[in-house]
Amino acid sequence: MIEQLPAFINVVFILTTFLTMLLFLKAVNFQKTGISILLAILIFQGILSFNGFYQVPLRIPVLVMPSLLIIIILLSGKFSKKWLPAVSLPWLTALQVIRIPVEMVLFWLYKEKQIPVNMTFEGWNYDILSGITALPMVWLALNNRSTAKRILLVWNFICLGLLITIVTIAVLSAKLPIQQWGFDQPNVAIQHFPFAWLPSVIVPIVLMAHLVSIRLLLTRKADQLMN
Repeated sequence: MIEQLPAFINVVFILTTFLTMLLFLKAVNFQKTGISILLAILIFQGILSFNGFYQVPLRIPVLVMPSLLIIIILLSGKFSKKWLPAVSLPWLTALQVIRIPVEMVLFWLYKEKQIPVNMTFEGWNYDILSGITALPMVWLALNNRSTAKRILLVWNFICLGLLITIVTIAVLSAKLPIQQWGFDQPNVAIQHFPFAWLPSVIVPIVLMAHLVSIRLLLTRKADQLMN
């Protein structure tokens, strides 16, 4: 863990991680496969980061590769047919509200000199807008089903773009050979427990939620979207 970091930052982030998992599991109707995968990643990455595995910057890719591989597998035709029918689009949308506490944690980490300002809403990160608009989007979609498909599709693409933007900033601000920003105050928080769960658990879940939502919006009929 990061020494001398105020305890409340760790607590808020850990609670945010578990809330993210809970909302996603609710969205997929608490399917056993989802529970098993999330717990496995959480424990695996938690043990590695707690024991200082990511203190070697070149190991940072291990934070994201397992989760990305799982996303690819789960969205493939063979596997997706088993769990996608039970997915709730409203809950996938509501899940994005967790981006508010995530952005607050990032801001606090910046103040503690653990990430650069570019990764916060005082810099180039506008991802908090996704969290702020999440619940209003659920309400709007539930009360305007005739236009829900178009509205949610546009919103998901915009929020996906915001997510890709902050991920790019985070990667290029980390202590890697490709680092471009934050040399005076690099992105080192993700190398420590529990913040290693941000790129290994929270971001993959948020990404998965957008990809699944877009897929449902493109394949389901309008009257089936809010089930």
